[in-house]
Amino acid sequence: MNFYFTSGGLIEFPLTTMDAYLFTYMKINESQILNTFSYMLDQGRRVNSEFNVISVLWHNCSLKMVGGRCYSKVLEYLASQEDVEIVKGADLALQIKKKRWLTI
Repeated sequence: MNFYFTSGGLIEFPLTTMDAYLFTYMKINESQILNTFSYMLDQGRRVNSEFNVISVLWHNCSLKMVGGRCYSKVLEYLASQEDVEIVKGADLALQIKKKRWLTI
């Protein structure tokens, strides 16, 4: 199972989670956000512990809004995980092209 799609040299990473979806549609409050990310990581680890991409879209306009204020806590949590590497999409694409990461 791939966690990205390729077409004509373009690599697409599907959006895993977005701030607006978490707070607007899922109705997750700030106290639940880290548990939600923990669950998401655990699901990814179960699917494939060798290669896993989870994409996060967090709008800069939400950083001071209710819910959006959690962004720094989310980054701290993700950075604290031994098996998580936070990278820009462009850098991830380069790593895949260089076959640094397993392409399943």
